Amino acid sequence: MRWTGESLESGTQQAGGTELVQLNARTRDPAPDGNAGAGPNRAGSAGTLLVRVAAGDQAAFAEVFRVEGSGMRAVAFALLRDWHQAEEVVQEAMLQVWRSAARFDPARGCGVVWLLQITRARAIDRIRHNTAVARRDRHVAQHLHARDFDVVAETVSLRFEVALLHTGLLQLTAIQREALVMAFFSDLTYPQVAALLGVPLPTVKARIRDGLIRLRLIFDQHTRDTAAAA
Repeated sequence: MRWTGESLESGTQQAGGTELVQLNARTRDPAPDGNAGAGPNRAGSAGTLLVRVAAGDQAAFAEVFRVEGSGMRAVAFALLRDWHQAEEVVQEAMLQVWRSAARFDPARGCGVVWLLQITRARAIDRIRHNTAVARRDRHVAQHLHARDFDVVAETVSLRFEVALLHTGLLQLTAIQREALVMAFFSDLTYPQVAALLGVPLPTVKARIRDGLIRLRLIFDQHTRDTAAAA
């Protein structure tokens, strides 16, 4: 969700709970070339707006986003190389601005620089998070799959035809079949399957394990029946 158009939203955390501040303002994104808001008084204007934001001025907050949002997105994109993540980082940065504008001292620094520093810090946090997730996924791929998982999966893929596999899948429970299809036919990791299904990782692993065991029993029975018929 982008903070543009007729309505802007920012959540502020308070000791007693969560307050949702509705920011109604006619705002538009700056021009694509990033020149919106540019001019000799831009830095001073940003500082003045931040002082007003610190006092709870919602209109000033909306104006900060309108004038400086493009530059903040450019900084985030330069680090992340992903526009979607850059938009999310700018939203996080703007929320931090709303919460901590009182910390900005116009006598000690430039408003624009302060905004871009917050954006840069948020983007770096996102990079660290992405790196940690990628490292965790590699670890899961290497270590979380027990050997009997690999043996069953290999047996399923090498010893039986697609028609037999389809028949076996139809004999699983709906939740087992869903987890198996997502894990083995959609190129998703176990954590990604868990996230998409909205269930804990151990639950997904249990569903996949039980489904594979059930498939093995089905296929073993098919092999015995075939041998008996011969």
